[in-house]
Amino acid sequence: MDEKLEKKRDKKLAERDRQRKFQRDEFVKAACITVEGREYFYWLMEITSVNGQPFSGNALGTSFNCGQLEIGRVIRDHLVRTAPQGYLNILTDKQKEAEEDARSLINTDAGTDSNTESD
Repeated sequence: MDEKLEKKRDKKLAERDRQRKFQRDEFVKAACITVEGREYFYWLMEITSVNGQPFSGNALGTSFNCGQLEIGRVIRDHLVRTAPQGYLNILTDKQKEAEEDARSLINTDAGTDSNTESD
């Protein structure tokens, strides 16, 4: 291949890569604005055990889990780098959800239900 053509092709491919990265970043920023988008990213991190440990009882299971975990880390790192406030909002949403669940359990144990109306 001619050197000029090769440089032109490389330049075109590099520009395409920059455009794709920009589009991915914009998607992540936009998705983090909505509750549904934040839920989706949390789900991805959850199913890849991003906050867990990959070790299991056998080498093949551990190997699979390590691959899964690495995917989750890449997703989380991209979120933190691209939409840091969105990532914080994901954590805040989950904290609020855990607090609501805890209050619900306390109310249930106490014989009251905050979801029912009193007469």
